[in-house]
Amino acid sequence: IHAGVTMETGMMTVTATLTAISIMDPCHGTLYPKIMDIEEGGKILTTKLVIYDDATKGDNYAVLTNVDTSVEVDIGCIRLVFLNKFVGDILGFLNKFLDGMQEQLNKAKELAAEYSKDVAQKLQERAPRVSLNVKMKAPVIIVPQNSKSKNALVADFGSLSVQNSFSKAGESENKIPFVLDKMVVELTSLKMSRAVIGKKLAIENESLILEPVTITVSITRNLSAALFTEVPAIDITGVMKSVSAKLSQKDFSQIMTTLNENLTEGQVQIPHSTEVALGELTDKEVMESHVIPPPLSRQPSEELTCKLKFNFEIESLSATLYIGKEDLMAQRSDKAALGKVELQVIAVSGKQMSDESMEVKVILKDTVLDDSRQHKVNGINRMIQRSKSRLSEEGSSNMIDVSFKQDCSKDSNVDVRVNSLYICVCLDYLMSLGDFFTKGMPQTDRGEVVKQETKPSKTQKKVKEDLPPPPSNCMDIVVKIEKPEIILIEDQLNPNCNCLVLDMEVIFKMKIHPESQDMSANVRDLQIFSCVFSKRRSVQAQILNPCEISFYSKTPYGKGAHMDIATSDLILNISPATIKTMSGISAALAAKPGSEDETSKYTVPVDLWEVKKLHETDFWFLKTGEEVELEPEEILDELIEEETRAEQLIAKIPTMVIKIEGGVGKRTVPLLIVEASFSGEVKDWSSKLNVESTLKLEVAYYNEKLSVWEPLLEPVVEDGKMKRWELGLEVMMNDDLPPPPDEDGDSVDIVLPPPKMTVTVFSHEEIQLTMSKTCLEVLQNLGKSFGDAYMLVEPSEKAGEIISPFCVQNQTGLEIVMKLDNSFEMPQDADNFKVKMTPDRRLELWNKKKGLSRKASVIKAAQEGDEKKFIFQIEQFNATREVTVKRAEKRLYQINHKSYPGDIWSVIVNTETPIGHKILSIQSMVQIKNHFEIPVEVFYKDDVNVKSCGVVAPEANFGVPLQAVYTPGGEFLFKPVYENYQVSKETVSWRGAENLGTVQLACQGESGHSAFYISVRAEIEKVYFDVGDTMSAKSFIFHLSPTVILHNLLPYPISFQLEGTEEHTTLQKGKNTALLNACVGKSNVEIVIPIYEGKEWIGHRSITNDLPELSMLTFEAYEGAQQVTQNLGLHCKKNDGCMDISVYSPYWMVNKTGQDLYYKASDGEDFTTHCHDNLDIVMFSFKQKTLFSTKKKASLKIATSEWSDKFSLDTVGSSGDVQCKSTKKQTFSVSYFFYIPYVSECC
Repeated sequence: IHAGVTMETGMMTVTATLTAISIMDPCHGTLYPKIMDIEEGGKILTTKLVIYDDATKGDNYAVLTNVDTSVEVDIGCIRLVFLNKFVGDILGFLNKFLDGMQEQLNKAKELAAEYSKDVAQKLQERAPRVSLNVKMKAPVIIVPQNSKSKNALVADFGSLSVQNSFSKAGESENKIPFVLDKMVVELTSLKMSRAVIGKKLAIENESLILEPVTITVSITRNLSAALFTEVPAIDITGVMKSVSAKLSQKDFSQIMTTLNENLTEGQVQIPHSTEVALGELTDKEVMESHVIPPPLSRQPSEELTCKLKFNFEIESLSATLYIGKEDLMAQRSDKAALGKVELQVIAVSGKQMSDESMEVKVILKDTVLDDSRQHKVNGINRMIQRSKSRLSEEGSSNMIDVSFKQDCSKDSNVDVRVNSLYICVCLDYLMSLGDFFTKGMPQTDRGEVVKQETKPSKTQKKVKEDLPPPPSNCMDIVVKIEKPEIILIEDQLNPNCNCLVLDMEVIFKMKIHPESQDMSANVRDLQIFSCVFSKRRSVQAQILNPCEISFYSKTPYGKGAHMDIATSDLILNISPATIKTMSGISAALAAKPGSEDETSKYTVPVDLWEVKKLHETDFWFLKTGEEVELEPEEILDELIEEETRAEQLIAKIPTMVIKIEGGVGKRTVPLLIVEASFSGEVKDWSSKLNVESTLKLEVAYYNEKLSVWEPLLEPVVEDGKMKRWELGLEVMMNDDLPPPPDEDGDSVDIVLPPPKMTVTVFSHEEIQLTMSKTCLEVLQNLGKSFGDAYMLVEPSEKAGEIISPFCVQNQTGLEIVMKLDNSFEMPQDADNFKVKMTPDRRLELWNKKKGLSRKASVIKAAQEGDEKKFIFQIEQFNATREVTVKRAEKRLYQINHKSYPGDIWSVIVNTETPIGHKILSIQSMVQIKNHFEIPVEVFYKDDVNVKSCGVVAPEANFGVPLQAVYTPGGEFLFKPVYENYQVSKETVSWRGAENLGTVQLACQGESGHSAFYISVRAEIEKVYFDVGDTMSAKSFIFHLSPTVILHNLLPYPISFQLEGTEEHTTLQKGKNTALLNACVGKSNVEIVIPIYEGKEWIGHRSITNDLPELSMLTFEAYEGAQQVTQNLGLHCKKNDGCMDISVYSPYWMVNKTGQDLYYKASDGEDFTTHCHDNLDIVMFSFKQKTLFSTKKKASLKIATSEWSDKFSLDTVGSSGDVQCKSTKKQTFSVSYFFYIPYVSECC
C-alpha cells in the first residue's frame, strides 16, 4: 500500500495505491489455493481525494463548477473464487467472536442514528458537493463445481464507471441556488459463461451462457430538497438493452451440479450458543413481540412532496434452450435448438411521497415462447404470445399490468391485469421441456442419502402455539385475467388439426384487514369447445357450455374460514369426436421406444433368494426404538384438546347436465343424458373433519324411433310428484380413543379400537333401472363409437357441414308456400313469415338461440316434446294444412282437387328423425326406391303420351310428382340412364299394387345389346290420416332391384359371361356385382376360374326360379388331353325380388408342414395334391350327396406314406392329430385345426 497527503493553500490532497491483495486457502489438495487475486501487472486500487476549503461558501455556492470534495477512483480487476467450504470455515471462526460484539454493534447503531439526524438538519440549505470519477473493472467471480474440479461457472461483471455533474434548477428568495447532482452509473460487458479453469485461474475453454450486457443508471439528487420541491429528492432512471442467454442441457446440468456440490461441500452444523428453549420464554417477552408500532402519519401542515421517483426499463429479456450435451464452444448449433422464450419491454416506475405514500407500476409488453426444434419448423411453433385478436376491454396493449398504491397510513392496493394471453399447449413440447430440466439435474447417489431422525428432548416442553399478530394495515388485492385463449392441439405439424379451446375470464379479490381476511373469485363465461385450429374463429363444437363459478371466503382473525362455492348450470357435451381429439392430444404422453433412461433400470441382486441370518442384516423394521421419558406435565399437554376453529365450506351445483352424444363427424346429438344436482358441506377439516353431501340424479336415453327421451334411472314418485333419486354421503373423523378394556381376562376375542374415519353412503329410496332393447342398442352404439374414438379409429362416414335441426323438402312437383312461426330464424327470402318453395327445393331451418333457464330440466323439456307447427299452402288448389312435428311418422292430407276417375288428390307429410335432424318431406303417396348402383329414369303414362317425371339416384328415394300419380291408369315405366336402352314396354300401376307382387321388366337394347332387366316389387305401407291415431291410409313404394347379384366367395378371382353378351367380366375375390342383363328363367351363365393350379376351370349354370338354396357347381378343366373336374358349392338366396347367387369352396386347405400332402374324400377314390412349395389355398370338396350330409370324412397322405385313418370334417373349431405310416416303418404326425370359414390348417 502506498499513501500520501499533500497540504496546499485552500486544498488538501490524499492519494493511495493498493498494488496487491490476496487471500489463500491453506487446505491440502484444493485446486484453488488463491481465493482472491488480481490480474498480473495490474493495480488493484488507485485513489485520489481532494478536499477544498471554502469552495462553496458565500457567493461561491452559486458557481456550480466549485465542489467541496473531488474523488477519483480506479479499481483493477479482482478475481474471486467462491467456495462455500472456505466461506463456511471463515464464518465458523468468526462466529466465536460475535456474541461479545453484538452489544457494541447495537450501541454504535444508536450513536450513528443520532449523528445522522444532526447532520441532516445542518444540510437542509447548503449541501456539500462531491465530484465523482470512478472507473472500475468489476470483479470476475469463479464458482467451481467443487474444490477439486476444474469445471466452473464464471461471472464477469465487466467494467463500471461512475461520473457526476451539477446543474442549477432555480434559486431561493435569498438568491441561494437550487442544485441538482446528476450521476451516471454504467456497467458494460456483464457476462456469464461455463468454463474449464487451468493453472493460475486461467480460462482454458469457455462457452457463453449470458451474452455481454450493458446497464445504464442515471441518478438525479436534489441537494435542496427541503426548499425546492418541484424536483424529487432522488430520481433514478435505469435502462437495460436486450439481455440474451443461451443455455444448453450441459450448461444447465453444470449449473445445478455446481450449486449442489459447491454449497454442500464441507458443510458442518454450527452450534448456536444463543439458542433459547421454547419453554424459557417469559410472558413479557411474548407480549413484547406482539407489540405493533403505531403507523406514521403526516401532520396536516406539512406540504406533500415527492421524495423518490424511479423508472427502470428492460427492452428485451430472452433465453434460448439447446438440447444435447455439447462440448465447450463459442457458437451454438441451430439444429440443437429446443425453444426460445422472450420477455419484451419490462418496465417498472413509481414514486414515494414525503408522507410515506407510494405508487408503483409494472408492465410487461409481451411474452413469446417459440418451439425451435428443426422438425417442427413448418408446424405450429408459437406457444405463448399476446393475442392480437383479443385486446383488453380498456384497450391496454400490455400483456401484464401491475399497479401498487400505498397511502400515508400504510394501507395498500394491488391491481393486477393480465390481458390478451394466448397459450398453445402441445404436450409433446411440454414433455421435451420437462426432459430438458429433469435430465439436466445432477444424479445423486442413493447410497449417500441418510435419513436423519429427530429425537424429542427431555428438556423441551410442548407449548401451545400463539396466534400470529393481526395485520396493522389494510391491503386490497385485485387480479383480473381477461379472456385468455388456452388451446390444446392434437398434431403440432398440422395447422388443420383438431384442438380444444378453453375460454374464460377470472376476477380475484382479496381484502386483508385487522379484523378479517376476505377472498372472492369469479370465473365468468367458462367454456370449452373443440374446433379445427386454423378455423377456431368460425366453426366450434361446444363441450362445456358457458358457465360461471364463484368462490367466497371470510376468515375472522383467530377463527376458521367460512367458504362458499357456487356454480351456474354446468352442461357438458361428450361425443366420440371429443374423445378422439383428447386421445390424440394425450397420445404425445406415451413413452417413446428407447426413451427409457438406462440409469432407472433396477438390477436384481444375485443373492436375492438366498437365506440370510437376521443378525447380519440391517433392516429398519428389526431395530428397537429408544425409549423417551416424559414428564407428567408433558403428558397433560398432549391430552389438551385442539381448539375448534369453526371452519365451514359450502358447495352447491344447482344443475349439472352431462350429455353423451353420438353420431358421425360434426353431426352429433345427445343419446344419453345424466342430469344431477349437488350440495355439500364440509366442517372443521383441520381438526375434526365432518362432511355431508347429497347428489340428486336422473338418467335418460334417446329413443330415435319415437323421438323421445326414456328414463334409464327412474325418478322417484313422492306425494304424487316426480323427483330425482337421491344419494347421500357422510364422512366423519372420530376421536382417537384407546380400545375398551377387556373385562374378561380369559377372552380370546380381539378388541379393536374404533375407526379413525367413518364413511357412509346411503339412499332412502330404492334405485330403479329400466333396461329395454332400445336402451341396450344405444349403449352398444355408444360403446363402439367411444371405443373407436379412444383407439383413434377413423369413422366410416364423415359429415361435411353442421346439419340444421329441421329440413323441409318439396317433392310434390307443385309450388307450395310454407308459413313459419317466430321460433325459427327466418330465411333470407321469407316475406311475412312465408317462404315460397319451388319443386324439389330443400329448406334448412334453424331455431333461434335461447339459453337454458337456471332451473330448467333438459330431460323434462325433451319428454314434454320439442313440438313444432308448420302450415303449408298449395295456392293452385287453394288448400291450407297445418302439420305438427313431434316424432317420426307419416300422415296423409287431402287437398281440394279431384281428377278423373274421381280421385281426390292427397299428399303425405313424411317426418323422419335421424340423429339430431328432423326431415319434413311433403310428397305424393307413391315412392320409388332405387337399389341399383346406377340411376334409373321414371316415366308415366297419361291419356296419350309417355312422359318423364324424374331420375332416381342410386340407393335413393324418389317422390313421384302429383300430376304423374293421378292419371287414369296410374302407370309407370322405367329405363336405365344409358342411351343404348329403351323404355320398358311393360308398366306397373299403383292402383293394382296390392296384387302386383314381384315382376320382371325388360328394357330392350339397341342392335347387338342384350336387354336390361329390372325387378319391381310393390310395398304397401299403412299411414295415418291427418287427424287420428289409426293407420287406415295407404302409401305405395316400388322397389327397383337387379334380377341377379353374383358373389365370388372363392380365394381366387373369377370371370363370368351371360349368354347373349359379348365378353367376360372379371370379379375379384370377395366381391359381388349385379347381372344387369340376366333374365330369371331364360339366361345361362358361364363362370370361369382363370388360374387355379395352372389350369382354367369352366362351369355352367342356368338361372331359374327353382334354383335350390344349396347345390353343387362342377368346374371342368383339361390336363393335357385328360378332363379333370372340381366340385364347388353354389348358394342361392331370394331377397325381396332379387336373387343372390354365391360361388364358394366348402373347405380351404392350408399346408404348413413343408411336405407334399394328398387329400382324399371318403366318398371317392380321387385325391387332391397339395405340394409343399404351394403357399396358396387349395379348394377341397365332396360329392353333392356327401357335401350336404352330416358325415363328412377325409383321409390324408404325406409324400410316400400310406393313407391315414379317416377323420371328421364336420365340427368347426375342432383340432387333432392324424397319423400317417410309411413303408419304412416311420410314422408322420400331422396336426389339423378347423375354423370358420372352414379353413383347414395342416401343421
